[in-house]
Amino acid sequence: MNTQISLSSPNVIIHDGKAVTSSQSVADYFVKRHDNIIQKIKSLDCSPEFNALNFKEVDYIDAKGEKRPAYEMTKDGFIFLVMGFIGKKAAQFKEAYISEFNRMEAELSGNKPTQQQTHTLTLTDEELCSLCWLWKASITMSEFAKEIYPALRAIDSRYAGRCYDISAEFGYTQKQTREILERESRHIQDTPSLSRNWRTVLPQLRA
Repeated sequence: MNTQISLSSPNVIIHDGKAVTSSQSVADYFVKRHDNIIQKIKSLDCSPEFNALNFKEVDYIDAKGEKRPAYEMTKDGFIFLVMGFIGKKAAQFKEAYISEFNRMEAELSGNKPTQQQTHTLTLTDEELCSLCWLWKASITMSEFAKEIYPALRAIDSRYAGRCYDISAEFGYTQKQTREILERESRHIQDTPSLSRNWRTVLPQLRA
């Protein structure tokens, strides 16, 4: 079932020096029952270390004046939680929420969110080739996830949402990565002396 999105804004705050959100905020924004969000957090298949770093049990007072359990989570915890939320609107929501996390983290660090820093990185041709193969592997992974998603969804697999995310949400990043790699590999010429790895990946990169 696709996720409905409310018209409210993502709610991210600074607490104890970190940008965080709450399980209530996620439930409200996704138009989901809060108890279902709590249950999903408790059933996440993540390591105890990741859980301890990114999820914190808290209490809140409900409209009846009763104490209720909730969770506070970091950006990494939020991303892990919403992996299984599918649909185009859900994808747009994730982008909006992550953007708000980034804005708050930039504000916390004193940097303007729009500032771009330029980094100089020196790579050998073989190191650059390895990055091209990593890009190629991500394309293969996305295509495979797209193929198996319908079957996983049909059997209500817990991995269906993750496969949807892999197949639907990495396209922009893969496109950007390709443009960077293509730019940085312009000096590579397809000659008889070129390594087999380059000769294999270069045509796909420049297609």
